[in-house]
Amino acid sequence: MRSFLFVIAIFFILTNPMFSQDSDSVSFGSDILTTSEIRPGMKGYGLTTLKGNEIVRYPIEVISVMGNRGTYPHFRSILIRLYDGEFPPDWVGFQRDMAGSPIYVNGRLIGAVSSFYDWSMQEIAQVRPIEEMQMISERHRNHNENDQSSRRKTLFENNIPETEKLPIDIPRQDENPIPQPDGTRSLSPGDAVAAIWSIGDYTRYEKGNITYISDDNEFFAFGKSVFNRAGSINAPLVRIDILNTMEGINRNFQVANPDLIVGTIYQDRSAGVFGKLGDIPKLLPVEITIHDIAYGRNHKTLSMVLNDERFYPELVISAVSHSIRKQLNVSWEGTIDIEYKITYQVDSGSQKVFGSRDMFFQENIPTHAVADLEKALFSLADNDFGKVELQSVEVELFWVPLRETGRIESFEIVDSKSLKIEEDRYILKTGDLLKLKAKIRPFKREIIELEFELEIDELFPKGDAVIQIRGGSNLLPRTHDVTEEHFKEIEEKTKNSVKILSPEPPAGLEDLLSSIIQDDPSNQLIVELISTETTPAKGVERYNQIIKSELEFVIYSFDSILVRIID
Repeated sequence: MRSFLFVIAIFFILTNPMFSQDSDSVSFGSDILTTSEIRPGMKGYGLTTLKGNEIVRYPIEVISVMGNRGTYPHFRSILIRLYDGEFPPDWVGFQRDMAGSPIYVNGRLIGAVSSFYDWSMQEIAQVRPIEEMQMISERHRNHNENDQSSRRKTLFENNIPETEKLPIDIPRQDENPIPQPDGTRSLSPGDAVAAIWSIGDYTRYEKGNITYISDDNEFFAFGKSVFNRAGSINAPLVRIDILNTMEGINRNFQVANPDLIVGTIYQDRSAGVFGKLGDIPKLLPVEITIHDIAYGRNHKTLSMVLNDERFYPELVISAVSHSIRKQLNVSWEGTIDIEYKITYQVDSGSQKVFGSRDMFFQENIPTHAVADLEKALFSLADNDFGKVELQSVEVELFWVPLRETGRIESFEIVDSKSLKIEEDRYILKTGDLLKLKAKIRPFKREIIELEFELEIDELFPKGDAVIQIRGGSNLLPRTHDVTEEHFKEIEEKTKNSVKILSPEPPAGLEDLLSSIIQDDPSNQLIVELISTETTPAKGVERYNQIIKSELEFVIYSFDSILVRIID
């Protein structure tokens, strides 16, 4: 504990600290103010953005330096409140969107606003000490052991004898900052920014403020974790334009538009984020094409999401579901024919493509339509066989607000060379050629008849078997479609027709992906001869013979014919 307090008490100084302050600032000493030097009653100011891109100042007073017995007991926390002074226009008090707002006392940086107490009668906020935020850059350097930048110093100079430490002045910012080529001014502490999860048609971000910018454009911001303490990350930092700061019933908030990507966040910790301006992260493009058959319209959307296996499964699914709801303006019943393609690399190898296509008729279409895609994304992200890097995700879907389903009405053998009936079974010989007929009733349409031929292979096991007809995804009828007696009938017919699937783990990534789509699409009608007499070896399916027929609607329910195979 003593050594820990000794580390906290070390006096940090700024290294080449040339960064911009607000236009009203004056030149002051370069050293920061650590928690050991802060006392109750000290007064200072904070910087933030309340409207547009104008940085404003608000007055604060230190209440106390809180003990280190909280959830994250590494550093003490600074408690501040507003004190009577000159408040900027549009000021409504502390609010969560100003997290990262830099706080200065006696002209020296003490930290960043990290949280506030919206239930308090006073305007009180918690400040993350700047010496704790500085540790984020150290972790980034340690993480990149082979990077030459690991030997550079950013915000503070470390391991320098006390006698060699010299104060360095922070220059005053010009009244009129030099515009950038795109017409915008450079970022400064207090500027409004956003950490991006996804941008484009589906946009998701966390608003906050820049806390510090070093002379080599490395920055600290937010004063809290944005990506659930992700540690190393590669996420965009975006400049935002504040439309207005609003006073709400439960909490105050800002209305903003995301603007330009200005840098990359490399570290996300409980103390804030660290990154570099000017670096552009590699994002994952999610392109979605929607064909609205009912209205004869086509829509294309594009979202760019974090290309991080910890986040992209949920973000891609959210982007697709959002596009369905937004472009179709539905989340109720309908039929969707959806196809996805995922382009990826394994361990930086050659590009590969994995995909599937299926039809769905369900309530809450945006949720059910992405079920297969979600399974594939999580399998790629969590696989044990190699580092998968996604290059792109493409989704194409066709939607009609109608019920495109078909129910199996009947299934029978209409011809056979050796057909005999004994008790509850048909007796068939190996080598026999069966002719089968199925009657399918599409929803509110006339019954259609389909005929199949099934030859019983000479090697097929002798004994009891079942000929089953079903839809590809094994969808049961919905409860309001069939009676309870029908459900009991289905259960009785299928109790001997369950297949034994392989319990063995996949041999590799390709094997894993193939197992994802082992269920046939739900618009396929499948006739299958399954042996129920011979118990297969572990890891082997029952002997079966399969006939498949693709239809233009979703097939649900199934039927069975019990047979016995003899010589």
